[in-house]
Amino acid sequence: MKKTIKILILLLTILCKAQSPILPVYGKDFGKTNGAYYKDIDNFHNQFVGTWLLNNGTTYLKVTFKKKPMFFENFFGINCYVDYLVGEYEYKENEVTKVNTLTNIDINHTDIYKYNLCSIFRIKKTRYPECITCGENEGRLIMDFQELSTRDPSWAANADFILRHVVEGGIEKLNVQFLMRDPAGDIPDAISRDDAYQGFSLPFGDYVLTKI
Repeated sequence: MKKTIKILILLLTILCKAQSPILPVYGKDFGKTNGAYYKDIDNFHNQFVGTWLLNNGTTYLKVTFKKKPMFFENFFGINCYVDYLVGEYEYKENEVTKVNTLTNIDINHTDIYKYNLCSIFRIKKTRYPECITCGENEGRLIMDFQELSTRDPSWAANADFILRHVVEGGIEKLNVQFLMRDPAGDIPDAISRDDAYQGFSLPFGDYVLTKI
């Protein structure tokens, strides 16, 4: 009897999900419709999935991205499901490990911000930072970047990790722009935009990673 009840609950859950309105995850309606499924309809996330590496002898940056489909969210009382891309990274300077969060990607967190990287916006070429070499309809992905394991917990400054997928000579690459987010309200008064302190082990800048 208990087994039958569990099966019925599972079927009802699947049915409810199937009847939910399916909306684009990067559409204007995001987070506004109760019960909606905000889906990566055109599989935009797929191009970033996998492991990417930069290793030039001085800088070692390894990033792994994984899809989190139909992740349950509650936005101010609006229950919905969201397709996310999440990521974790390892960074070394001169073979010295500064941070390594790669194992975190295999944990099934219930809070998407427990991952150090998660998708937030899809942007076009004219959106800051402007991409002169991007195609007219080419999209880039802004990911929220955090350093949960080492960051001072008394404040929560985040950064943007902007991804552009390119293919050069048959080799898949990621052009990454790692930028401080507008610090207004996030960073203590004692820390200004011009200070050397940035709150992250990975320096701000541009990176090119190759798929492995």
